[in-house]
Amino acid sequence: MWNKSVFGLLIAALLCLPACKTTQKAGSGAHTQATHSAEWQKKYHNNLKTINGKLRIEMTNPSMSLKGTLRAINDSAMQISLQAFLGIEIARIWCDKQGILIIDRYHGNYSEVSYASMQKYMPVNLNALESVIYNRYFDPFGVGLDSYETGTDGTNGYLSHETEKSRLEFMNNHSQQLVRTSIKQKEPSGYLTMDYRNFDAAKNFPQSQDLKFYSNKMLFNLSWTFEKISYDETIELPYPSTKGLKKVSFEELYKNLMK
Repeated sequence: MWNKSVFGLLIAALLCLPACKTTQKAGSGAHTQATHSAEWQKKYHNNLKTINGKLRIEMTNPSMSLKGTLRAINDSAMQISLQAFLGIEIARIWCDKQGILIIDRYHGNYSEVSYASMQKYMPVNLNALESVIYNRYFDPFGVGLDSYETGTDGTNGYLSHETEKSRLEFMNNHSQQLVRTSIKQKEPSGYLTMDYRNFDAAKNFPQSQDLKFYSNKMLFNLSWTFEKISYDETIELPYPSTKGLKKVSFEELYKNLMK
């Protein structure tokens, strides 16, 4: 059975994925702009142009399963559709360079969220959202990935950057696969981790992704696995129709979902 709070929590997770603040430390700890970031990213990133997959989503707090699809065109648009019984769509999240469209068919309404309106909370944009889904490194601080601290815990390597308010860390295994993206917010306290598993050897893309999110208001775990996926095919992602739906503020939409 469809639990509407799952959609609300998924929205919260999506909007909080790149939730790093960009305030840097002053003085000798400040990093300089890197010169080889483009080469570094090319070396370690997958080069996927499109993703078209069917998802099985598992969630705790509350505990439930549902189906979904993820369709994405790199540097253009990304769409997540959630489906209930018999494949009937109940919700959709659409992201492009302008912002995020959230459709709640359960209540018959939708909301449009611009990235500009979210900057006071977090530096969200399409690149950051795509990077988490595509299993890529990203740099919300704008200092260049070559300026990040590197090290090892004896088994895995890490790449990290820390400011007075937050820490962003990427963990990679001996095969240089990105196996975890971790974001820690110091004040207010909170963290988010995305673990990547079951890599497709041909495309170096994780078939399973596990999301854990904690804040002073919520704690939940969400995992999705691609039951079927294709890459680099020509796909079309037209802007979703909102005909017959009522436009509401994001606050109202989220409040309705979490009741």
